[in-house]
Amino acid sequence: MSRKNLDFSEQVIDMEKRFIAEGGQEVTNELLEQWAEPWEAGEVPGVAAGFVASPGRPRLSEEKTQTVAIRLPLSIVKAIDHRAYEMDETRSQYIRDALLADLMRA
Repeated sequence: MSRKNLDFSEQVIDMEKRFIAEGGQEVTNELLEQWAEPWEAGEVPGVAAGFVASPGRPRLSEEKTQTVAIRLPLSIVKAIDHRAYEMDETRSQYIRDALLADLMRA
C-alpha cells in the first residue's frame, strides 16, 4: 500500500515490512545504518565543520522562559488568531509582541 506525501511505499510481505524508495530501491536496515554512519561521525557533506544543529525550535531568548497559560473567551481567541494571521505571525508571537508593547508603554 502506498502512502500519500511520502517518498517510499510500505509493503507487507510474509509478515515482514519492506520499504521501497520512489525509484524502486528497497530501503533495508543495513542501508539505513550505512546512511547514518557519516552523520554519526560528523562527516556529513555540505555541513560546516564544528557546526552542531540542536533539535527543536530556536530559542526565544537567552533568558530562561516559562509557559503561562490563561483562559480567554472564544471570541477573543478568534480575534487574536485573525489579527495574528493578518500580521503573518503565530498566535503565540502575536500575544508576546502585544504584551511586550504594553509593558514598554508602562
